[in-house]
Amino acid sequence: MWRRKTRAPANVPRLAPDVVNLITRLARDNRLWEAERIRGELLKLAIRVSKRTVQKYMRRARGPRRTGQRWATFLQNHSRQIWARDFL
Repeated sequence: MWRRKTRAPANVPRLAPDVVNLITRLARDNRLWEAERIRGELLKLAIRVSKRTVQKYMRRARGPRRTGQRWATFLQNHSRQIWARDFL
């Protein structure tokens, strides 16, 4: 049974703080970009990171995903049914 997390191998360098800042900035400024797109942009700058690493820092930058729809969207989508129901 495992009692603690395994550590990263000693020969794998940690990600530099400026690269982490760049990932979080790209994630915040470009909300429609997914991890693969950000990874591609980093490769253009000769920064090699895995997709999984980008996803980890993207989640921190963007916060939790919103689920469901806003109230205004619900009303707009169902306005005919709501109006018909009120008068029957």
